[in-house]
Amino acid sequence: MNSNQKPITVLVPVYNAESSIPVGMKSILAMARAEDEILVIDDGSSDNSLMELQKFSKVDNRINLISRSHQGLVGVLNFGLTESANELIARADIDDSYHPDRLNLQVGTISESPHISAVFSDYEITNVGGNHLGVIPSAVTENLTKLSLINHQRTAHPSVLFRKEAVISAGGYIRSDFPAEDYALWIRLSRISELRTVPQVLLCYTLSPTGISLTRAEEMKKRTSFLQTEVARSLDVDKYRVSVLQDLSELNTTALSAERKLLTIRDFIRLLKLKGHSLRDITRDVSKFRTELELMASLRSVIKLESDRRKRVQERD
Repeated sequence: MNSNQKPITVLVPVYNAESSIPVGMKSILAMARAEDEILVIDDGSSDNSLMELQKFSKVDNRINLISRSHQGLVGVLNFGLTESANELIARADIDDSYHPDRLNLQVGTISESPHISAVFSDYEITNVGGNHLGVIPSAVTENLTKLSLINHQRTAHPSVLFRKEAVISAGGYIRSDFPAEDYALWIRLSRISELRTVPQVLLCYTLSPTGISLTRAEEMKKRTSFLQTEVARSLDVDKYRVSVLQDLSELNTTALSAERKLLTIRDFIRLLKLKGHSLRDITRDVSKFRTELELMASLRSVIKLESDRRKRVQERD
């Protein structure tokens, strides 16, 4: 079997999302291939989500629809790991949308080495009104992807394709890590395997006012702050002083190359700060990125304009 034809389970947890299901399921069905399983788990919804999902499951035999009593997101995700028919699992959320070729691109990357346990991608952020709020570029190389864990936003949960056995070996999703259960999992995976990304926008992430990232924002901030410290503790600064310079050149041919380099330098600065380095030491280390710093200066006005635009959009909505 061609590596790109390996069957995948698309794991979709659903809870009280009836209004998102018609559009969300159509995007997921367009992304999934003929050989794939679409494992949809209704977590005891109290609205008409199950009824909406049944409409799709009756006409597409790729859908494996399971309804269960409400257990919460972590419980659903771990249940999905045990119920999935395939070794490769792609996460998807019902209120997001996906590039039709996402799975082929990600399975091609994860098949490059048995040591790669998870593959992420770039993603676009929109609000519920469909307004564009920006793109978060991923890190691409193995070294830079591990460094990018210092910024939890660069490895979005609904963008990931992973190996089931690797995730189980890393402990699966842990309830005490909620609402950063995915971020904590990527950190544990990075200690036992390689992480990669596809440098293309394969996910359109909807920033919903009822989503966990906003409704549990303060709790999320505290948990991610703790986990960022854990990431920094596991990374060797001397190694990244060398590898960041080398790996930045590999980003020259990727889309969003300038933005990717900018975020990488910011990740490295964040690492130095969390390691307790002085401002003088940080300035000395960062001065090595002279070309990229000139790029950062040229991008500063563009970034400010984009930031101001986002604020205006959010205020309007």
